Amino acid sequence: MKAQGWQAWYAALVAAAPVVIMALLALFTFWLERQTPAGQPQAAEAAPSAEPDYTVRNFVAKQFNVDGVLSSELQGEVGTHFPDREVLRVTQAKLRSLSDASPPVNARADRLWAWDDGQRFELHGQAEVTQQRDGQVVRMTSQRLVYAQPESRVWTDRAVRVQRGAHQVITARRFEYRTDTGVAQFEGKVRAVWQADAPSKTPPQGAAS
Repeated sequence: MKAQGWQAWYAALVAAAPVVIMALLALFTFWLERQTPAGQPQAAEAAPSAEPDYTVRNFVAKQFNVDGVLSSELQGEVGTHFPDREVLRVTQAKLRSLSDASPPVNARADRLWAWDDGQRFELHGQAEVTQQRDGQVVRMTSQRLVYAQPESRVWTDRAVRVQRGAHQVITARRFEYRTDTGVAQFEGKVRAVWQADAPSKTPPQGAAS
């Protein structure tokens, strides 16, 4: 009878073994999930770096449109690229922008920020933008000028001086200029000066000598 009892207990244990094993696996899986932080990524992406990734000196960079035509040329003493902002900082910069919609735009500044898309330029320190219109040079100077090439727009929120030709000078606190139409808007303490041509010193014909 005792042997039969052991055999019955053993048979019951063997029959219950799969259920016990599955219960233990479920318990282990639950414990493992509790130990792992929810939503933890497999590999964290590298954070953008505020450090420059390259520097060039005494360079000339040219940009072409989809048709292979030159659209802008940028020269500088030192160019430092910041990947986190996708911008190139250039010292002693000179820019020439070409467009079918308007005459060429030339710019220079002590410091220039050029965005990687090649469509926006911000000039600081002795900033100057010039454009030839109707046979006269329009010269814009300020400590900060922003030029957006696709918008054909130059603007600033700093004191600005605009000279058109040799005789017209306008100063203001704020300013916007369209490079495609040549139209300018001034705001804040606008002051305009027109200088007349100096009178000729040649005596009129028939005057007594």
